Amino acid sequence: MGLEVSNSNTTQIQSKSDEPSLEETSNEKFNINDTSKSDSEKRDDGDFEVDEDPSMDPQKSKQIQSFYFPKYPIFKDPELELKVKEAEKLVEERNEARLEIESKISFKADDLTEIIFNLRPLVSEENLYRGFLNESWWQKDASVQKTCKVSSAED
Repeated sequence: MGLEVSNSNTTQIQSKSDEPSLEETSNEKFNINDTSKSDSEKRDDGDFEVDEDPSMDPQKSKQIQSFYFPKYPIFKDPELELKVKEAEKLVEERNEARLEIESKISFKADDLTEIIFNLRPLVSEENLYRGFLNESWWQKDASVQKTCKVSSAED
């Protein structure tokens, strides 16, 4: 069969009719219909050919791999170096300022813990004192107790 293109100077190519088409090829070419045993099953000695894995060989597995990283000279730009130095100074100044603030905060936190430590016994003493005052006050004035009960009932 040929292919023709109008107004072209190409040559026509004809397919060979003696070649079988893909559908005509037999399964024998691919050994699909062969039900006989494979080569490994036909052997009588039971040895199989196995490719050796290099990771199984102790000498090959202990081999050291080395990598080389070539160094290239850095392009030095004086303007860029000045900017980098300024940025490093700025970072250093900000780190110092941050450390000062952190130290002040730690001093304040230490002062706060000391105040809380000293305040706890005072709070417990105040609660005891108020408890004694409330008991004595309620015992002395019975009329006050009645007025308090009446006012609390109205609420």
